[in-house]
This record gives sequence, structure tokens and C-alpha cells, in this order.
Amino acid sequence: MAKKKPPTPDSGDDVDLARAKLPEARDLPRPRRLFFDWSSGPGAQIEIVGAQAPYKINYTLQWRRAVRPPVQDLPLDNNGYQELCDRLAELKRLLNEGDNIHRSHRGEPSEKTGAALHESRTKTVGILSSLGRTLHDYILPDRMKESLVKDDLSDLFLEIGVDERLNEFPFELIFDGNEYFCLKHNVGRYVVSSHYDPPIPKLEEITELSVLLVSVPKTSAKPPHPGIQFRELPQVYAEAKEIESLLSPLLKKNFKHLSNATWDEFVKESHGDRKYKIVHFCGHAYFDKQDPAASGLAFQDKLVTKTQIYGRFMNLRPLFCFINACESVAAADEAERFNLYGLGQTFLELGVYLLGTRSLIEDEAAKAFARTFYSNLLVKNEPLGRAVRLARIASRDAVVNSFDWASYIFYGDPRFRFSND
Repeated sequence: MAKKKPPTPDSGDDVDLARAKLPEARDLPRPRRLFFDWSSGPGAQIEIVGAQAPYKINYTLQWRRAVRPPVQDLPLDNNGYQELCDRLAELKRLLNEGDNIHRSHRGEPSEKTGAALHESRTKTVGILSSLGRTLHDYILPDRMKESLVKDDLSDLFLEIGVDERLNEFPFELIFDGNEYFCLKHNVGRYVVSSHYDPPIPKLEEITELSVLLVSVPKTSAKPPHPGIQFRELPQVYAEAKEIESLLSPLLKKNFKHLSNATWDEFVKESHGDRKYKIVHFCGHAYFDKQDPAASGLAFQDKLVTKTQIYGRFMNLRPLFCFINACESVAAADEAERFNLYGLGQTFLELGVYLLGTRSLIEDEAAKAFARTFYSNLLVKNEPLGRAVRLARIASRDAVVNSFDWASYIFYGDPRFRFSND
């Protein structure tokens, strides 16, 4: 008579799990080494869409309910929309006024200039909080106000989805009466597109974490419109030096700095064997409202259009781009300075995450942001959203009464993080 085989976990028979032989760790397939993952923690999501009033909002709170609320009308009518536009226009005017004072007296500081700059910044902070409060009142449903504000929650991973037609508004700067959301929560923005479905990066191809820094403090490129100048940017020297001193020892051969980069040097690097997962550009950019296709980045020798940028960055295949394009949108049209999406769309259509700036950033603020951001992102392996929030706080503390901390805008998943273990 054949001897009965003992039951196994796969046989369907009763098994004494205490006696069963389970596979040991060395017998299991080893997981593939990853250079990225997603952070855990509570989160919430807001999605705002619509071409005109009544605008619609869909939202989820940190407790993901099994029954979700329907899409709701926002209490934002045409009058409320105009109020937001007026406050935003005033904020832009004050920002441009401050930038003009700063640029015209750079290298020639005086007591009078300092007083004028301080007065302009004080007014800017005032209108900023007013705009943030107006956004809070018009945008957030009562249930979300109660959950996010009254419960005094912080450090949430907060995703804000915005219709392309509403993308100009700085929803990260919603102000609850005590703090701005982007200083309290780990905020990431995404665009609800009406026509484009960007590619998804091939995450399985990531075999190493590498960073390319491109700094162009001075350019001989000529803007396409008369009356516009690409001034030398001393803050780019400081920012690039800060980043290189931190990342070069950390990443060694996986870090490269193209200083005073020409377009040919960048093209050559994009055709190389190394596919950089992070690309940081600091220098000039140009946004042309009349001809958006003519917008682009200024390299040392030429202004490069969006189409050219798309092709080269497609070769590099980054996951994340930090484009600190100083004086970018203000160069073409002062009213367009919050329209980072106009130029940033080129990068977002590649499927990458993007961190950019809306305005000129002062030396100390830019250095503090870059140092804190990359220290948290690549040394402490914090997720992108938290690294941006902590860098905002460092930038705010570095320059008192400055808007610089609020100039940064992040498009992407705030939970995503890199690992260089």
C-alpha cells in the first residue's frame, strides 16, 4: 500500500501550520533593487474643473470613504472669479514692482532702496494672505474645511488637480487663517488635461540614481523681442555651487555639472550612455504669450525653443526636473508670471514631475531652498512633497518678508521618493 503523502499548503488538505515547512528567505526570489518608492502617510485630494461658473470640485479626505460624495458645484460664481482675478493681478503688480526695485539697484544698495523694497514686500505679504484666504473661502467644501482646518491636521500628502483653464491660480497658497497649505502640507499639483495623455516613464529601466545640473548664469542669447534683456544672474552661481557641494560627494560619478552650458554641450550629454533621473536647470527662460512655440530656455550661446527641449529631454528620460528659470515669464509679459504651465507644459508632456519658479529668487533664498530640498530628497530620502515643503520653510526663514518661498510650484505625486541606498 502506497504511503500517504503528508498534506502541504497547496494540497487543499488540513495542514498543521506549526509543523509545516515554509520556504526560507534564501529560497525566495530576491526583489529587484529599486531606486524609488512611494511614501506612506495620510493624504487628501482636491480636483477643480470647469471652463466657467459654476466650477466643479471633487475631493477625498484622509479617510478614504467607501461611499464617495458626488462632484459638487463650487460657491465660485462670476463675481467671485473676478475677485480672485483682481487679487491675483494686484499680487503680480507688487511682485513686479519688487523685482524692478531689486534689479535696478543690484550692486548699489542704499538705505532708500532698502526701505522701498521692504515696503513693497510688506504689501506683497498682505495681498498674498488675502488671496490665500479668498481661495480658502471659495474653493474648499465645508466638510474639507472641517477636516483639514478644524482638526488641525498637518503633514498631509495633498494633491490638487486643476483644469488647464484655472491653472494660473496659486492653489498651493490657500490660507486657513493660521498657515498656507504649502507650508503645512506636502502639496503636489496635477493638471486635468482636455486633450493630452502623457507617457508613463519606464520605471523598470531605472538602474541607478543620477543627477545632471545645468547652470547658465550668463548668456549671449538674444531674446526674440526688442526691449528685453537677459541679465547676468549672480544667484545662479550661488545655487549651482550649493547643489554641487552637496551632491557631488554623495553621488560621485552619478553627478555631473554642465557649468555655463552651451546647447551643443547639453545635446552631447543627452546622447550619452547615462540617462539622468533628475535634471536641474538654473538660468534664464523665456515665455512668449503671442507665440508659445517660441518659448524656451537660454543656454550660454542660444535660446532653445520648446520643441528642441522636448527632443533632448526625451533622450535623457528623466523622472524629475527642477527648472529654476529666473525672470522667465516676467520677461515676456508681466501679467503672465504665474503661468509657469505655459513653459512647464513641455516637461509635463514628457510624463516627468516638475518643480519650477514663478519669479526671480534671491541668492540666499535660492541657496537655502536648493540645499534643504536636495538634503531631504537624496540624503534623507524624504518624498518629493515633503522635501518641497521643508525647502519652502528654509527659504522663508532665509529672507524675511520675501515671497520667494511661495514662488515654487511642484507638479507631481507628493508621495514619490528616490533612494540612493
